[in-house]
Amino acid sequence: MKADIDGAARIARIASEFGWTWTDRDVARFCEATQWSIVDGVRGSGPTLQTNLDVHQPRCHVVFTRRFMDRQAGGGGGIDEMRIYVADSGQTKPTKAQSAALHHQLRERLAKELGPVSEYVFGEDLDNDYWRFPKVVITVAPHDDFIQLDLVNPRYQRCLDEEGARDFMYDGDEEEDDEDED
Repeated sequence: MKADIDGAARIARIASEFGWTWTDRDVARFCEATQWSIVDGVRGSGPTLQTNLDVHQPRCHVVFTRRFMDRQAGGGGGIDEMRIYVADSGQTKPTKAQSAALHHQLRERLAKELGPVSEYVFGEDLDNDYWRFPKVVITVAPHDDFIQLDLVNPRYQRCLDEEGARDFMYDGDEEEDDEDED
């Protein structure tokens, strides 16, 4: 697995200090701040950016909001999150130990750059690490073949946390309902 720990820390620091508005205008501004470029300017789902990170797939996917009311309120495309590959496997599948070690290295490096991981919020994904700032939530999201650094609109993160909390609270109800029907 190939990772750019220092590059990820640099991007996280830039993101934590960036003047986010979470509108589509932030894409060009963030590209300028990070020296990235827009590869694919898809309007509907969000553009793909070429990063300068030293990984197999130096890409960032910008996810525009799908919520109609949010799009109407701002007049432009609102951004929910930006998903950045900071470690990926290329052709070979990494072992769980390799992925876990890189995840640990990245968490430690970001803690030096951003401070300690934020306190747990009920509903958030327990596999991820979160740094919550007033204008951005920075998340390290480990997956089997890659690790993402996600820059998340705090408003959207609250929705994700609430959805996760609902899933957790109602997870056992389906089994109880099935037993009641018998």
